[in-house]
Amino acid sequence: MKGLFVAVLLLVPAAAQNVCSPAQPRCTEVGAFAATMTDFRTSVAGRVRVVTASIRFTNKLKRDLTLGLVANSGVTIDDQGNRYVINGTDGVRGIGLIDSRVDAKFTLRPGEPADARVEMVWQPGREIIGLNFEMEFAVRELIPTPSGQWRLGLEHPLRFTGLRAGAAVAAPAAAPPAVTAAPPVQAPASGPDPCTGLPRCYNAGLFTAEIQNIASSMYGERHHIIKFNVRIRNLTDQQLILGSTYNTLSATDELGNRYAASPTAVTGMGQVTRVKADPQFVLAPGQTRNAAFEVMRRNSGRPNGTVYTLDASLEQLEVLPSQQVRSVKQFSLSFTNLSIPPLGAAGAVQQPTQKLIDLFKKKK
Repeated sequence: MKGLFVAVLLLVPAAAQNVCSPAQPRCTEVGAFAATMTDFRTSVAGRVRVVTASIRFTNKLKRDLTLGLVANSGVTIDDQGNRYVINGTDGVRGIGLIDSRVDAKFTLRPGEPADARVEMVWQPGREIIGLNFEMEFAVRELIPTPSGQWRLGLEHPLRFTGLRAGAAVAAPAAAPPAVTAAPPVQAPASGPDPCTGLPRCYNAGLFTAEIQNIASSMYGERHHIIKFNVRIRNLTDQQLILGSTYNTLSATDELGNRYAASPTAVTGMGQVTRVKADPQFVLAPGQTRNAAFEVMRRNSGRPNGTVYTLDASLEQLEVLPSQQVRSVKQFSLSFTNLSIPPLGAAGAVQQPTQKLIDLFKKKK
């Protein structure tokens, strides 16, 4: 009996080392992973109030870990009891949803960190709007089966408290560059972060995205338009295909004003919708290419904000032998503290292109 007891103990894996520390108050962890909220902010779109959180998941296991966010599990409550909920699939980026189907694209290799983004919305009437928030949602482990299907594993409720509108959430210490869980493309071995010293750069593991310049303009003295020119570099030694997830561009200023994708939201890169994906943005090993992302706030008048956060989602694409295009993984990118000169300052104003003017005319 004693020998059997020892054998059972050997089957129990040793506890993984803790990732969260007292210096990271927005960090929570379970046996398999740690989840750190690296950004929390509020914004307004018309009458709708929006809370947005970026979550960095880190795999603590010595094996690959696949996670999904449980549908209908997300809720944010403010200090007045108002309830914000996820608005369908568009409210979750980077990580897949688990509902009647399973999206298993969010896979982390041992020690790998990766970001996801969650947005929740609420449309107030005459209610008092709160300023302090608590956010909850559940993620579930997904276990691969020999048949290529997925079995539901442990479910983990996550809760973040003490969140305040307009208060920055300190990001954790810089993590090593992520590696992809989607063969055959492999990220480079751990080394110096290629974004070190570049404040407008995001390291996604397979690639970097760096904002080269920002143009601010007005259309008809009513609509404020911001265009971000981004240089993307392939960090791998293999070909990489990327696309922009349709209708995921957004920006907020330091006053909470929210900008959505403009009629010419993405140029230089194909987009990925629910029914098709454009694989035109191909990067050879080490190659760089530029794309432009454009957001707009309608009927805004002259803007008062000067510091912005840009959110975007890109997807790694694979062209199958059948010439079909498959989405392999989604990346949630966030650029913070982007200063834009006031309109009228040197280099700040750029006239709308004829293509944008024509699109506005069609919408009238």
